[in-house]
Amino acid sequence: MPGRELPQLTAASTLADADLVYATVTASANASRKITVSDLRATLRQRAIARYYMHGNATATPIAVSGTYYPILGTTTSGSAVVGFTQGASNAAVLTGAAGMFYVVAIAAVSGGNNQLVSVRLAVNGTPVTSAEGEASTETGAKRTVVVQDVITLSPGDTLSVQLANTTSTTSITAVDLSLVAHRV
Repeated sequence: MPGRELPQLTAASTLADADLVYATVTASANASRKITVSDLRATLRQRAIARYYMHGNATATPIAVSGTYYPILGTTTSGSAVVGFTQGASNAAVLTGAAGMFYVVAIAAVSGGNNQLVSVRLAVNGTPVTSAEGEASTETGAKRTVVVQDVITLSPGDTLSVQLANTTSTTSITAVDLSLVAHRV
């Protein structure tokens, strides 16, 4: 599959080990060939999808140092169809499935102060990912939406979260709404 990095395989590896969906063709007495999908449920369980969100959050994220990224505060809810991830501390999705590359999208609606430049980044294991950054300028009484996305390689146990920074001052910022979705590519 072009553009997809396969996991490390050995001579004893199967297609399932490579996280590939596959079909087996077998001969049938009533037909020349019959196509069945082998272990489709087990194969689909190998897929990894993370999703969490919060709406109407009122918990501000304190900013001690301007330009420093902090985990977004508030209480997120794990969405439906989550596979291969669990929800961890500090609004993080924890990979419980196999290592791989993931397409990750986060949308944050932020507010706080007036004319504050807010930067939002994805973070892996608490470290901001510099290639996944978006910015918005706040306005009193309004929410500004920031979208960030990237393709990120994760290993089992890695955490995926969203962080923000106020690059203008130490005014606290609130992520009123937040959504994160990650899926294996």
